[in-house]
Order: sequence, then C-alpha cells, then structure tokens
Amino acid sequence: MVMTDAELKLTLFRRIDQLSGKRLRMLFTLISKNLDQPIEQNLSYKEKLEAEYAAMAADTLREAEATEWIEGVLNHEDL
Repeated sequence: MVMTDAELKLTLFRRIDQLSGKRLRMLFTLISKNLDQPIEQNLSYKEKLEAEYAAMAADTLREAEATEWIEGVLNHEDL
C-alpha cells in the first residue's frame, strides 16, 4: 500500500504521540541526526509566524475588510 505524504505524516504523528520517556528521546535523537538541519535550527518558525501576523495586523485596509466581513457574517440578533 502506497501512502500519501499526508497519510504518512498522520501515521507518524499518531505513533510519536504514543511514545514517552527514553523511546521518545531516542526517536528525537535519531531524527535530529538524520535531517539536513538539526531540529533546533528549525524553531525559527515561531519568529517568522509572529512577524507575518504583525505584518497582517499592520495592513489596515485588510483588517478593515476582515472586520467588515466578520460583522456581516455574525448577526448579533440571532445569538
């Protein structure tokens, strides 16, 4: 059976979720050694994500359009 990338990821996440303690640490070490970059270097996603959210929030036209859309979707009388 050939699994898609999404199926592989889901299966891996489920199996990793079942690990703990020594086995989880061993897997972390194995993955860290075999990736092109150590996992610690990939943790810049948080900073990148925060910067992208800040840029979106600074876009006042986009924020105004989003607020208008939300107000149009939420009919407060129906709540």
